[in-house]
Amino acid sequence: MASVDSVVVRSAIQSAVRKSPSQSRRSSNLKKEAQEILIQGSVQEDALDKFGESILTYLRFEVRRVADRYKGTNKKREHLWSMFHKVRMSANLRTLWNDLVRTLNIVIDDPLLEQSLYQELFEIVLKEYFDCKSSDCVVKPKADSISPDELNVLRYACGYVAQKLLKRYEKKHGEVMEQYATCLSEMAVVGEGADLLTYTKRWLELVNRGGLFPLSDEAFRFFIEVELCVRTYLPHQLMKTHSEVEFATNVHDKIFSDEDVQFHWTLLSQNIHDTVSSDALLMEVIKLWVTIRGFSTTDIGWKCIRKRKRLLLKSQKVYEKQ
Repeated sequence: MASVDSVVVRSAIQSAVRKSPSQSRRSSNLKKEAQEILIQGSVQEDALDKFGESILTYLRFEVRRVADRYKGTNKKREHLWSMFHKVRMSANLRTLWNDLVRTLNIVIDDPLLEQSLYQELFEIVLKEYFDCKSSDCVVKPKADSISPDELNVLRYACGYVAQKLLKRYEKKHGEVMEQYATCLSEMAVVGEGADLLTYTKRWLELVNRGGLFPLSDEAFRFFIEVELCVRTYLPHQLMKTHSEVEFATNVHDKIFSDEDVQFHWTLLSQNIHDTVSSDALLMEVIKLWVTIRGFSTTDIGWKCIRKRKRLLLKSQKVYEKQ
């Protein structure tokens, strides 16, 4: 009979598969590898039991060790995510993972499944620690709540964010500035090929008269998660009377602490060598996007929305004729 911890691992693997985009080649490989682990894990239950017990015990210990040092949920979460960024690439988790796939006699080259599993397990451990009640949790909308038309405009606007910050850091000197420039430049599209977001790429090509920043799929998925957080927190905060400090705490920090935002940022920020510098650039991205979205919710911003909508409708007609 499978242990409780191995059941948690199975559930986490299945959850990681569900969250992965369904039409990309990388997603197909993730699903195939996940299925192999689940099948072989059913044959060799002891291996999955051992892995589940070891990794959950380790993560629970690390969460308690870090969170118990601080007062306040925001402070705890901030330091917990910093901790997780370090341990997810550590030798401890890598050893546990390698032992599992070796015992199950499976070859997995892409780290996406491994990192997605860590993400899911960490979220589970966090929920255990904070004993999150459903009435206290903010439900973030899902990615499919963003319409195809909105996705087109979103890719256009998010490319502006990456491009603006890239121009800023290309002019500065120092190792960290170079890492920032590399991170931002690699958010651009690399190569050709059909995938989940080909339609938005095609739309961008049609409206691009030069100077636009074509986001890669991974960068776009990151911005989608940021946008979902904005839709969750920004309208509510704009209705309140608050200081700039309170606004930053209630919107910027909540987006920064979001598990999905952190996960996709980890994949994008591999070239930034230390967590503090990585977190600083992430906050810059969030602040710039929130500023753009904040204006779009005002009367002045609606003028830009209407202009983009006219451009969108015109470009769609061109797209449909081709």
